[in-house]
Amino acid sequence: MANLCFRTIREGSETLNDAAPNFYSSAFNLTGFVDRTALLLMEISGVEFTNNFVTINAPDHAALNGLTTDNAAAVLDDKFVGRILPSGDNANWAMTIFRVKPELLAAGNVLGVHARNSGGGTSGNRDDFKIARAFLIYTGSD
Repeated sequence: MANLCFRTIREGSETLNDAAPNFYSSAFNLTGFVDRTALLLMEISGVEFTNNFVTINAPDHAALNGLTTDNAAAVLDDKFVGRILPSGDNANWAMTIFRVKPELLAAGNVLGVHARNSGGGTSGNRDDFKIARAFLIYTGSD
């Protein structure tokens, strides 16, 4: 029987900026995972640019450092979860919801969050923003 399951990926907050442009979660497992689309919920604050993005299980973390947002979307295919929309007021947190295509695994998943500049590139003034409380809602079985 299929059930909705919840998995905490990150409870605390992380700041992304020029000095720390990428966040990668610790590897996480999905108990009773069934290969279906899932939902990623994550709070963000201070996002100004439309070119920051989220990945799941990207194969080569070092290669992502040089990819623009558009190139990452093309190269990563379903491992590119989506762009992070601007969050508005920098003093408050906004909840974002992403649809994660069936690229999840029963074990060893890694969430990536990537800061880019206003043009989607990796050089120059990358967006300074925070992420917090990332959770995954997925289909599991007994």
